[in-house]
Amino acid sequence: MPKISIIYLFVFLHALLSCKTSQVLRPTESQITPKQPEKSLLSIGDELINTSTLSNIFESYGTEDSLDFSVFLDNIIYQHRLYLDATAKGILEDPELIEEINSYLGIVAPSFVRDTAAVNRLARLTYERLKKEVNASHILIPVSLHAKSEDTLRAFNQALVLKKSIEKGAPFDSLATIYSGDINTKSNGGQMGWFSALQLLFPLENAAFETPVGSVSSPIRTKAGYHIISVNKTRPYSGKVSVKHILKAVPTGASKEFVLFQKGQIDSLRNLMSTGSSFDELAKKNSDDKNTSLNGGLLAPFSIGSRQERNFEKSAFNLKRGEVSGPVRTEIGWHLIQQIEVLPLD
Repeated sequence: MPKISIIYLFVFLHALLSCKTSQVLRPTESQITPKQPEKSLLSIGDELINTSTLSNIFESYGTEDSLDFSVFLDNIIYQHRLYLDATAKGILEDPELIEEINSYLGIVAPSFVRDTAAVNRLARLTYERLKKEVNASHILIPVSLHAKSEDTLRAFNQALVLKKSIEKGAPFDSLATIYSGDINTKSNGGQMGWFSALQLLFPLENAAFETPVGSVSSPIRTKAGYHIISVNKTRPYSGKVSVKHILKAVPTGASKEFVLFQKGQIDSLRNLMSTGSSFDELAKKNSDDKNTSLNGGLLAPFSIGSRQERNFEKSAFNLKRGEVSGPVRTEIGWHLIQQIEVLPLD
């Protein structure tokens, strides 16, 4: 049996058993004598357990008012004995056992940290949003997450003033060109194009899907700053498109002559297809995209708004099944695209 100090254990048991677990009284700072070492309640082997340690264990362990303290104490003592025995035998230094324990923790941990109800609610919300595509524009007023409160307030107020100006008739695109801090969209009047769920930061997605067409959202905070979003149009989900492509790359800063040379290469490949050459074989032998060339140029299916190369995306969706596009220019070069199929929402 463990050595137990009867006096301290009696005092501790009286305090715990006379209260509910959520109502255990804690001493105030004035009731604690500074630098006075806390006496131990019990010892298990060479390990000493003091009052505060046992109290913390009890509170994390006891989730119900009906928890029997004697059962709790027996369990704690038993668990500590097992742990000390395992440590003495060197079990915790066994690499195979450690790997097995970590694998087990990886399996059981999600059941403790995942809010299943919230996950299900977000899954349903996302599925409903995936049925629709939104065309929107936005203005970003940049401000750091760690900015001073006065700077944060200034950015918020600026976004609010812009929203009110737009509602009074000021052109959104002009204000975006002048004030937006998003270098990717400001030159295009803040236009974000078409997108569906899971393609924006969640606060922006909420605003885009909850703001009526023709309206401007209230300022939305992200790590980049404050945004206002104008919803231009909505339409049903276009599905995901599966395509193959052949790339003739054009590096950034390439000469005009090289751009035209690569365009000529693409034109030649397109002409070979018109005489019966296989897209797959031409991709394997000629495509500069070495990640896909051996697979006939096949890309993973993608949806509207999920690719940075909007010209590529638009061309892929405009094709018919089996059809091959003409030359398509993107930031990385010239492409030929063959549509395989359009996949509906799972």
